[in-house]
Amino acid sequence: MWLSDFEEAIAAMKEHCKWNCFAVIQASMYGDRFIFQPEDTDSIKDFVFVYFRNSKKIVKQYSDTWRNPEHYEVIYEGDK
Repeated sequence: MWLSDFEEAIAAMKEHCKWNCFAVIQASMYGDRFIFQPEDTDSIKDFVFVYFRNSKKIVKQYSDTWRNPEHYEVIYEGDK
């Protein structure tokens, strides 16, 4: 993974997401996505934004998305 991959993810978030302040930006274990945790401490418990490297898709995943896979919000559809 290159630094430019982080730059690309950050640029996409700046363009398509209303949030612009994040406490943590991290890559997934396999490097296929970036997880953005909002700075607001209440929000960190509630949701994160996920940027998928291959598709450029951005989704808002809630704390219960792992139990309820349909509970997420698409912020940007990405490349089609």
